[in-house]
Amino acid sequence: MYALKAMMALFDLGALGMLLALLRLTGRPEVWALAYGWCPLALKEYAQTGHFDPVATFFLLASLYTLARGRRALAGILAGFGIGAKLFPAVFVAVAWRRFGARGIALAAAALALLAWPYAGDGIRAFAGIGTYGMQWVGNASVFALVAWLFSPLGRLGLSTAMAAKVVLGALGAAGLFAVSRRPEATPAQLADKALVAVGMLFVLSPVQNPWYAGWLLPLAALSGRISWLVLSGTMVTYYAWFSASSYWRVVPGLGLPVDLRWLEYAPFFALLWLESRSYSEEESSRMDAPRPV
Repeated sequence: MYALKAMMALFDLGALGMLLALLRLTGRPEVWALAYGWCPLALKEYAQTGHFDPVATFFLLASLYTLARGRRALAGILAGFGIGAKLFPAVFVAVAWRRFGARGIALAAAALALLAWPYAGDGIRAFAGIGTYGMQWVGNASVFALVAWLFSPLGRLGLSTAMAAKVVLGALGAAGLFAVSRRPEATPAQLADKALVAVGMLFVLSPVQNPWYAGWLLPLAALSGRISWLVLSGTMVTYYAWFSASSYWRVVPGLGLPVDLRWLEYAPFFALLWLESRSYSEEESSRMDAPRPV
């Protein structure tokens, strides 16, 4: 167990190093690296708990860096390794497929196939865990929980409200990724922003929002200066309070009403995210309306 935690700590440090390189490449102050390097959430969940998310984060950032430098083939290989560790780097490939090109995407698939080759003997059973996770797991959700609640009348008809919510949000997520893929990516900063929006969309719409998943967004948020994700890494402490507390803290004392700390967890984040999205939209409109040189 200690060897695994040490390995995750090394990948975490590697991700921090890639973040520093990307900050230099995008021209942002290097002090923003502290948003990830000093984040208590990442320290607790990676080096202390041993979640292997920093493996995928490292390869995602490495792929982003090499792609921004024009090395498509290497970027594809690194992205494939990241997807092999965890699936979330796949959404970055999905929105930056033009930049990767056919060769980069093919090499990403080849790298992923190489990692999967030792499990080829298991056939379809090798994907059983992914299927179970996608079909059955729900936890600490925000948008998903709201949509499932809206679909609750379907339960009276014997239909699964959770599955209905997954189908709707899956379609919404696919449409969102398509829209993001059409954004310009002329600069490394724009490419990093596309990665943030794609991975952020996956996180927000997911039926499972474990706190360590927010660690995926911290380096990308540092690259874009998005405060909302940094705030979320702090408010997610309420998840631990609810998860580990006795039943006394799960109901209002004396009233028996259930306590849902997700309002404290997510409301500040979504409020800030909305404000940042408005600011980004206004900047884009101003850039499009600005007179072009003749």
